[in-house]
Amino acid sequence: MAMRRALMSALFTSATSLADAFQVGGYIENWKAYADKQIEDVDVVYYSFLTLDTSPSPYNPANKFWDGKVITETMTLAPIQDVMKKVKWGPYEWQRVKIEKMMKDCKSTGKKFIWAIGGWSDLVKTLQDDQIDNFATQVVELLGVAGDGVDFDWEHISEGDQNDKESWTQQRHIIGKTIDAVWSKLREAGMSDKIISYTSRFNCFRTPNDNSWGTTTWPSDGECLDTFEHAKVEHVNWVNLMVYDVPAKMISPEMDVFQTWFYKVVLDSAAKVLPKEKIMVGFEPGFQAAGGIWEGFDIDFEVIDIMRKEGYGGIFFWSNNEASSYWDPKTPSSQNGHEWQGTTGANSQYIAKKVKAMPRMQEVNSHRWEEIVV
Repeated sequence: MAMRRALMSALFTSATSLADAFQVGGYIENWKAYADKQIEDVDVVYYSFLTLDTSPSPYNPANKFWDGKVITETMTLAPIQDVMKKVKWGPYEWQRVKIEKMMKDCKSTGKKFIWAIGGWSDLVKTLQDDQIDNFATQVVELLGVAGDGVDFDWEHISEGDQNDKESWTQQRHIIGKTIDAVWSKLREAGMSDKIISYTSRFNCFRTPNDNSWGTTTWPSDGECLDTFEHAKVEHVNWVNLMVYDVPAKMISPEMDVFQTWFYKVVLDSAAKVLPKEKIMVGFEPGFQAAGGIWEGFDIDFEVIDIMRKEGYGGIFFWSNNEASSYWDPKTPSSQNGHEWQGTTGANSQYIAKKVKAMPRMQEVNSHRWEEIVV
């Protein structure tokens, strides 16, 4: 009996540590309303967005390089350093107060506040190589003022003319060089506790001629492979993989939505380069851009359960305050009692809450708990 109790205790401790280590992240759109309940069940909050562009456009992202001057906060269109200065009756105080509220909510509940730089609206060409040092210096200065880290979310890296080999290659390698520079400067400044994360598309670890993905190829194939030619794996705390905002039919004509097998392909490709605990998979449970269709609650929960049991790092959502109420009729209804919560953001919060509430027992069950406690 004593041995059985000891085994039960060891298994429960193991399950608990696995569950606690599984990270849940959520983006917060700075152009939408924010409330603390939206981040109640996440560990990491991504403030979206800061940009290189001083006037970002979601409809026509500018095809140019950074001007080398400032990092812009997109609601005020002002330098983020200016926004974060506490100035009574200052022109940006209305937004600083919102940001400070979010930061305080994070700090009081042990969450990490991450500045997300980039997004669809940002500059297509991002940085030139000789701008990296200046940019990295500004990032470190910002983190010296506020925030737990930075997330690089440059979505246009592979959109250049592939016939212009020099230009296209320069862009494909810029994120890795930038990560390396920020990592080094943070250590020089005694700020090695700050987080560096990196967000890219699901196919960024795909190697050439990997037929497990199907036959379709994309310009962004292997983007992360180029990144990690210049940044060591140790330079990032984790990598976010966006598995949304693209039609599943681009993978297979027979798929209306992403299936569990495809998530496994994505995870396997990333695990060839990164430790599993640094791999995060993203969901957008509702309206998606670019013709994407949400795969529904059941597939999401199935993928999350697989990831947790196999030791992957965690998940994230776009986004926890997305207000769209559009339900695509091709989205599968749940066969397990999960109901549409009204908006994409509410669905994100719902899944996050379930993941945070349920993992211990699910992990214990994976250790055949029912056979031990007889």
